[in-house]
Amino acid sequence: DAVAGVSVAFTVLKMDAGPLLRQEERPLVGDEQEPPLLLELFERGTELLLDALPSVWDGSCAGQLAPQEDARATKAAKLSTADAELRLEQLSASEAHNKVRARTGPC
Repeated sequence: DAVAGVSVAFTVLKMDAGPLLRQEERPLVGDEQEPPLLLELFERGTELLLDALPSVWDGSCAGQLAPQEDARATKAAKLSTADAELRLEQLSASEAHNKVRARTGPC
């Protein structure tokens, strides 16, 4: 993927369907690893949520809400232990690199 991102959304009964209050993309350069990237996105999402809360409490956020577009949603398959196996004979160098950095932190 070329970008990651974080969203602040209202919850509704359908998964990932509530209106968006804040959303921010973060370009990826290709050497990010999951644990630090997850922490960075969590911290940024917290900042966005704290910034948005006053407008939620006073009701002024209503005009800022954007519906989520079902057509743009991406589905992620459930991961299994087999997904963590690194079979170098079946992967390109790029695929192996991405698989490792998706599941490990800095050494």
